[in-house]
Parts: sequence; structure tokens; C-alpha cells
Amino acid sequence: VTASNYYCGSPLRHIARYRYHYRTELAYGINIEKDPGEPVAKSGFYPYDYISGYFLLRPRKKPWAIALGDYDLRGGRGLLFGRQLFAQRAITGNIFRAEAVDFRAHTGMDENNYFRGAAASYRLGSWSGLAFVSYKGVDGRLNEAGDTVLSQTTTGLHRTFNEIDARHSHHAFTAGAQVGWSTKQMGLFATAYTVHFDTYVNPPLK
Repeated sequence: VTASNYYCGSPLRHIARYRYHYRTELAYGINIEKDPGEPVAKSGFYPYDYISGYFLLRPRKKPWAIALGDYDLRGGRGLLFGRQLFAQRAITGNIFRAEAVDFRAHTGMDENNYFRGAAASYRLGSWSGLAFVSYKGVDGRLNEAGDTVLSQTTTGLHRTFNEIDARHSHHAFTAGAQVGWSTKQMGLFATAYTVHFDTYVNPPLK
């Protein structure tokens, strides 16, 4: 038995979900997941490895919307945020019309590609604005001194002792904002964001 080949939990996978939504105006819910091999209610798992909650409010006939908890961002044709390919959007849409960054509730079991915090948007005529902030744990392998991140992992699996040691070994603070003007024919947006890790990230050169 080694730190990399011994699974600390049972081989069963557990998923529990609660979701509520009212049209496109209100949504809230919680997701809980245990992957095969992950422990339950021990080794820092209370009770399961992955717990995600969200609250989204987008009232009809109101110019504002807010998201709290876990949320996804989509914008910049997938180049700034999100995983949509530029080619897909460019072929089917107007390539001269920029698109505003938008957010939605993170309802899936992806343990990495989401933001955790708050986001808000407001629209006034042809003008729109959005701001968001996020703070979440990131998996990564540290050096022996524990002060430098050598690599980051995105599997979401925490089964072995090594994987558990890498679980949320550091944190990422992300904040950003966008302001823009758009019509049916064209749009112009300015977007800025910053990412800060609370531990020095220095992967070896390859």
C-alpha cells in the first residue's frame, strides 16, 4: 500500500441534488457528490467531497440580475470565460457584434470550471454592466516546503492520500467587471479581470 494506490473510501458513487426554478426568473439548489474511492465524513470531507450551492435571481421586466454561490460565466465568445469554441459562434452568428459576459447557475458536477462568490449585472438602454467576485479552493501539488504550487489538477478526484493532500491546497481569488454598449447590429465591450493565488505558483519548465 502506497500513498498513490490506496483508495481511502468505498467504491460506490453517491450523488444528491435538490433543484428549484421558476421560469427563468428564480433558481436555487444544492449538489452533493462522492466519487468512487473517496471517503465519507472523515479526512476533511464533511460529509462528502463536493458540495455546491447556488441562488440566481433574474426578475422579469427588471434591468438587473444577481447570482450567489456557485455560478458559470460565458463571454468573449468563449475566449475570456467559458468553454465555447470561437469557430462555432463565428459561423452561426454576426462576427461584428460583440457579446456581453453573462452568468448562470452552476448546476452540474464539474468541480473545477466554475466561480464561487457573487455576480451582478445591470442594463440601461443600450448600455450594460457586470461585476463578479470569486474565491475558491484549487487542487494542486506542493513542494516539500509547502510554499510553492508545482502543478494544478482538475480531475476532482480525491481518493488516495496524495490526491487528498492536493485537495484545495491553495485558493484563487478572481474579480472582474465589464461595461458595454450594443445594438442588434453591433456592440462594443471592455472587460477586465484579475486572478490571485494565495500560494506561489511555479510549475517546472517543460
